[in-house]
Amino acid sequence: MPFSALELWNRFRDRFRREQLASELDDELRFHQTMLERDRRIDGATDFEARRTARLQLGNHTYLREATRVMWTLGWFDDFLQDVRYAARVLRHNLAFTLAVVLTLALGIGANTAIFSVVNAVILRPLPYADPSRLYSIWISPAGSPRERRPTSYPDLADWRAQNTVFSQLGGYAFNRYELSDAGAIDQARAIIATPQVYDALDARPLIGRLPRADEERLPVVTISDRLWKQHFGG
Repeated sequence: MPFSALELWNRFRDRFRREQLASELDDELRFHQTMLERDRRIDGATDFEARRTARLQLGNHTYLREATRVMWTLGWFDDFLQDVRYAARVLRHNLAFTLAVVLTLALGIGANTAIFSVVNAVILRPLPYADPSRLYSIWISPAGSPRERRPTSYPDLADWRAQNTVFSQLGGYAFNRYELSDAGAIDQARAIIATPQVYDALDARPLIGRLPRADEERLPVVTISDRLWKQHFGG
């Protein structure tokens, strides 16, 4: 049952004065017990009969205390805290079991996080390009091994462009590494050798400067990343 904001605040405040509330509750129960006994004595009952009749009329004191204390709690939240405290006591008394549980949870969480990161990057998260669902990779396969993927050659790429009636852009690329010399130190940079059409297919836009043009396809024109620009060229 959801609480109103005022009731939730009152219950939260009561958590810090439970001893006072319990003392006031005991005083109130004793007051009602005394008043009922007095009424029975006025009716002519003995002390024993008066106490017995008053207790029957008032009801079980333990039940009344528990029913009243429910009004000082936050329901499931207090139950959760009680379960946490109980679990902490049990784990504290059995350190070997605690270490095994913590290690198992750590391995499980780590494995699930790693798997989700891979699945999210490869399957769930879209590629950081415009219209990623329209991007396709094309390769050649030998007639005897249709599942084998082999890279194509530049002349084949030129023929595909001349005969293309399906794709809006056709570009070729290959991965490579190059050595960079910076103040006598040599570092390696991962690079992609690509035709200018790859930029158009990915709808890439430079932050500064321009991208290679189609007439520069066979010229040594380079586009560098922001990180490389800052690390090796000082921004």
